[in-house]
Amino acid sequence: MILPGSFYARDTTTVAKELLGCYLVHDSPVGKAVGKIVETEAYLGVSDEAAHAFRGERPYTKFLFQEPGALYIYFTHGMHYRANVVTNKAGLGEAVLLRALPPLAGTDHMQQCRRLTDFGHLTNGPAKLVQACNIDPAENGQTVFEPPTYLTFSPASVPHSLSDSEIVTTTRIGISKATNQKLRFYIKTGSSKDKHKLAC
Repeated sequence: MILPGSFYARDTTTVAKELLGCYLVHDSPVGKAVGKIVETEAYLGVSDEAAHAFRGERPYTKFLFQEPGALYIYFTHGMHYRANVVTNKAGLGEAVLLRALPPLAGTDHMQQCRRLTDFGHLTNGPAKLVQACNIDPAENGQTVFEPPTYLTFSPASVPHSLSDSEIVTTTRIGISKATNQKLRFYIKTGSSKDKHKLAC
């Protein structure tokens, strides 16, 4: 079952936690890619120094201020794209960054897109998963309610539920401001080092 718009129109940290265990599906000309979301980060809009929305709406962040469920795709380090899903309410600039998702289907073309055969490092990072799933930057502003990119509860079409003991809450990484806020979440496995290699 595809996650409805109401799923995203809630507190951003709640959405970030509840996206764990859900599935990202992307249909592209090279095939369908499916992965289970195991790591996310919450960004809290104009009140969050680490958020792109902190200085208000700009031409390059306009999609970040759209209705909940919109994709916000941004270019970073002059070479990579990362994908976020807008949350809470339109105009707040809040979103959840998709950080990691072990691949479940379409691994052949995911490896081709990444030019990589190492399964363990195929999608264990926000830029890596965008490249592997062949998510087009032109999808910026589109919703995740329908193809080409959409998020689902599970193959069984029922909401999943992770207990607090199954989720690790920690500080965000790859930022230089608001570094002490515990807004990164991932599914606990045998060790944090192996969190991206979760058996799905």
